[in-house]
Amino acid sequence: MSDKDFFYFRLLKEGLVKKLQETHPEIRNEISDWKGKEILFFQQDLEKHVNGRISEKSFYTHFKSDKDKIPRIDVLNLFCEYVGHDNWIQFRNHNQHKFQNRRYIRFGILTIVTILVAIALSVILKPKSYSISVVNAYSNKIIPSDQLKITQLYDDQSPREIDDIDDSIFTFRTSTSKVEFIVDAPYFHKDTIVRKVGHFSNHENIRLFPDDYALIIHSLSRSKNEDWIKRRAQLAGIIAENARIIQVNDIGGIAIELYNKSEFINKLTIPVNSLKNIDIIDIKHDNERISELRFIQKKGENND
Repeated sequence: MSDKDFFYFRLLKEGLVKKLQETHPEIRNEISDWKGKEILFFQQDLEKHVNGRISEKSFYTHFKSDKDKIPRIDVLNLFCEYVGHDNWIQFRNHNQHKFQNRRYIRFGILTIVTILVAIALSVILKPKSYSISVVNAYSNKIIPSDQLKITQLYDDQSPREIDDIDDSIFTFRTSTSKVEFIVDAPYFHKDTIVRKVGHFSNHENIRLFPDDYALIIHSLSRSKNEDWIKRRAQLAGIIAENARIIQVNDIGGIAIELYNKSEFINKLTIPVNSLKNIDIIDIKHDNERISELRFIQKKGENND
């Protein structure tokens, strides 16, 4: 059965119900639900008005079957005559405008749905903007952008360092609902941030906590204090026994010397050939002690 035939046959069945309800208003509105007396009423009314007959078996075949087919043309003509039309062709012609309207309505609904989906997708997929400034968690002062490294993380690609910076404001652009990034700065604890874009304001201050151990080493390397015993005790308490301490050059960050804990403490606290003007470039902690340290030694007038 074509879609067009199915549409007209459905209209015809609705007409059969309305016609029989003129004399039997108690019958159900769906012809496929008819049973017993309802079928008998229909048989009697059909015979009365058009002198036509339909067996109960034929009724079940035409109105109870799930098969996608319409009755024979002679049966269709009989039903059409019962509802007031000459034949099946005349019934179809009379209701042709309804089929056309249905097509227009379906097309209109499809068009509206398509437009709404397109709008929804454009909103969902439109790149979203989210920006941050990074501040010292204690002083609330902005950490200069040249001291920061912001790395955006993705689910389906490699990380990317953010270079969209304007006056210490880092801007992320994403078409997803989530942004994830790592904030890193010398002498501060690295942090990984996850945000649902749209759940927060377009701009946010990210608070980084200073790394006290890195600041202690940095300060000791520039200190004039000659209390070597105290300095060594401080360092021994914050550095793990198996710590890896690496000195790198300040050009390409290439390792030039490896120290163990005792070697590093000696170099930092013994005046002869000591390490001075140290800048920490990376630090890792394990059980609240330094487990790995990478540093460069800046050249200065107080270096040996």
